[in-house]
Amino acid sequence: MPNYTWRRTGDSSFPLAAQDGGRWYLLRQNDAIHPNFTLFKGGLAMSEIADLDSWPVDELGNAPDLFAQKLAKNQVDLAMRTVKGLRKYGSENGTPCEDPWCCGPLDDDD
Repeated sequence: MPNYTWRRTGDSSFPLAAQDGGRWYLLRQNDAIHPNFTLFKGGLAMSEIADLDSWPVDELGNAPDLFAQKLAKNQVDLAMRTVKGLRKYGSENGTPCEDPWCCGPLDDDD
């Protein structure tokens, strides 16, 4: 993965985002019975990149910084639009997790 500058979003499901030109990369934090994270690449069409059990590292081996500067509200809004409907694990494949113990009642109207 290239060397992106990750920023905090303030969103508990998608805590980190990075931008490459006009494209957003977002990291979804999953629940315990699923892989720890899912990395998404946004754009005109949303596509899942990978499920990860540890933080993604860039080409220099650096993990995202959880204490990074927070994105401005307008940037958070733009980034979060690219993952609308994808809060639950599996939703990226059209099969959102329905288990109330791991994925709970999350939806994308919040």
